[in-house]
Order: sequence, then structure tokens, then C-alpha cells
Amino acid sequence: MKDLKHIFFTVLSHTNSEVKMMNKEKIEKAQQKKEQDVFNSVTNSIKPRNQNQEHNVREEGIGPKNNKK
Repeated sequence: MKDLKHIFFTVLSHTNSEVKMMNKEKIEKAQQKKEQDVFNSVTNSIKPRNQNQEHNVREEGIGPKNNKK
């Protein structure tokens, strides 16, 4: 049983450099996710401009014909 525990822990143990590398990768991924969330919140909050709010194309097209009568 002791041999099995020894084998189990040696397989799952990591060196300090491996742990530092994993922590660095986790921090980088978390930072990228945070930056992406900030970018998405900015791009999602801007309402697109409706070009048809200022004038009515149908009235502008029909208007001159009705004025000739």
C-alpha cells in the first residue's frame, strides 16, 4: 500500500517551475478574459444609429408626384 501511495504522489507532483508556468498561464487567461469582457461590454452598449429616423424615404419619393396635381 505504501508503494502505491508513493507512486501516486510522484506521478501527480509538479516541479516549482511547472507550477509557476501553470499559474502564469492561468493569470494570462484570466487577464485576457477580463479584457474581452470589457471590450464586449463597450461594444454591446453602443446603440447603432438608425438612418431612417430623420426622414421618411416613402414620403420623399411620393411627395413631388403629389405636388404636381
